[in-house]
Amino acid sequence: MEGEWKFYRESGQLWAVGNFRASMKDGSWIRYDKRDQLEYQENFKDNKLINKRE
Repeated sequence: MEGEWKFYRESGQLWAVGNFRASMKDGSWIRYDKRDQLEYQENFKDNKLINKRE
C-alpha cells in the first residue's frame, strides 16, 4: 500500500483517511464518526504513533 487511502463504512459513508508508505502507516490519519464529525486525528511515522488529537 502506498499513498493516501480512504476507508468507507458498509453504508458508503467515509470512515477514515490515512497515508501509507511502504505498506506502513505514515503521516496523518483522520477518523470520522457516524455523524460525519471528526472523531480523532493521529500522526504516524514508520507505523509508530507520534501523537493523537481528539
